[in-house]
Amino acid sequence: MLGIRWIPSFLIVWILLLSLSGGTIVAGRAGIGNFEFSLNGYTLTGTLTNGTITHDGHVAMQMSVDQTIPISDGSILVTATGVWSGTTNFAIITGSIANVKGNIYACISGQCKNGNYTGSGSWVGTFKWNKTQGSVASGTFQGELNILNAPPAQSAPFPVTGNWTTTFST
Repeated sequence: MLGIRWIPSFLIVWILLLSLSGGTIVAGRAGIGNFEFSLNGYTLTGTLTNGTITHDGHVAMQMSVDQTIPISDGSILVTATGVWSGTTNFAIITGSIANVKGNIYACISGQCKNGNYTGSGSWVGTFKWNKTQGSVASGTFQGELNILNAPPAQSAPFPVTGNWTTTFST
């Protein structure tokens, strides 16, 4: 008799835990991906990490850029971090890019200058199922950068567009 009561109690607790876990991550491992965009004729790439999807369709990823661009008279180091968040119906994905903070460090002909910038934007894409990788998502993004301490003063945000791709492994 005691064993019969234990099984239904266990099942009830298990069902409650499953039904209340609307924020549980669908992907078993955080995904990784990349994005690229052009800036003054140079192609820059960044990474998308810690990609998560919840059962209720919330998506989030961390972005980072750390790239040195060699130029004829020197080099330019571009760094940035930010957050991509959004929603999905598991076919289409859409969201915003926020908290972008970055730095440009340029050394040209022995003269070095440092500039900070902030940014924001939006992104869209689609999901496809891949047997070996799980959910593969890709699309486009657009945004704008605000250079904080550049001479001369910036009169308008600098537009940026590009492509992105990532996986959400199961």
